[in-house]
Amino acid sequence: MSDSKDRRTMYRARLNKGMFIGNLASDPVLRRTQKGSSVVNVRLITNNGFTVQATGERKEEAIGIPLVLWHTRAESFQSKCKKGAMVFAEGHFQLNTRTIEGRKVSTMELVVDGWQILDSISEEDYYEDSNENVDNEDVDTNLIPE
Repeated sequence: MSDSKDRRTMYRARLNKGMFIGNLASDPVLRRTQKGSSVVNVRLITNNGFTVQATGERKEEAIGIPLVLWHTRAESFQSKCKKGAMVFAEGHFQLNTRTIEGRKVSTMELVVDGWQILDSISEEDYYEDSNENVDNEDVDTNLIPE
């Protein structure tokens, strides 16, 4: 095998992982898909600090990270977390494309693989990290409020 072919193969490897610490923007709401799967969509607010080069002034901006949790992970997250809770969330990114009023709208979401409450809003620290496989055939973006 040639050296250039080895490099091409090496560059095909990808890393799709995100880890964030922030506060929940709202209470998590558990919903069910038309196929009956549990899902929670909630936004995690985190800060991005930076320095303005012209003035040297230090600034922060709030960033909302859309989180998606499925199945038992969604159910335990909804029962243990409340608006304002400081949470660590780790997972992988997925692109979600929907048609709204005839226009395609795409959003990047973090599908949560593990999470932990980091503050005392809950009586206990809780860490959820399961090897639960999400069956892509069961993923349905048509949500029905529970």
